[in-house]
This record gives sequence, C-alpha cells and structure tokens, in this order.
Amino acid sequence: MRRALLSLASLGLLILAAVRIPPAPAGQGAVPFSKPGQEDLTFWANHNGLEQLDVEGEVGFGDMARILLRRRSNSESIRALRDRFTFRVHEMTALQTPDVFRAKIMADGMIWLNQPG
Repeated sequence: MRRALLSLASLGLLILAAVRIPPAPAGQGAVPFSKPGQEDLTFWANHNGLEQLDVEGEVGFGDMARILLRRRSNSESIRALRDRFTFRVHEMTALQTPDVFRAKIMADGMIWLNQPG
C-alpha cells in the first residue's frame, strides 16, 4: 500500500512538473552573429592545434570576433564585449584591437586610424 501511494505521489509530481515548467526553446540559446554557413568558425584549440579558418565572402560580427580571439593579445579588448557565452555588443565598429585595420574615407582621400605594423 505504501509503495503504491509513493508511486502515485511521484507520478503526480512528475505530471505537475511537466505542466508547470515551460519547455526550453529548440536549439542553442546563444546567437552566433555569424553569416549563414559560417557558424562553425572557431577559436578553440584541440589536440591537433588550432583549426585553420577559411572564410569565403562577407563575415559577421561573431565570425570576426572569434577570429580575433585566436590571439591572446586581443583577449582583454574582446572580453569587454562578451557576456560569458555571448556578445553583449554586435557592432563591427566595437572591435578595436591592435591588429584591426581602421580607415576613415573622406572626400579628399583616406586617413588611417589604425594601421598595424
């Protein structure tokens, strides 16, 4: 009798949990901010070393940030844009590391704002 009551109570709690807890959204909650087809670009190292990145076409903010994160010297400036697993900012102009070329186009020509050596 006691086992039957415990089983019924457990079943009732499971049903209550299934009804009360909303389902998780499908897929990953983090948005990669990558261009379609380039979501798998990575800066992770594995036992074979860093993966080679072959980017074809336009890159998104997430792509460029992950490429820049491959250099440890860029980690502090990019860490300020991150929120644990995602990026708080996703404007390309926010990526200001020493190895990013920056130029200002004016009517009479171009001025380098940052020209890595």
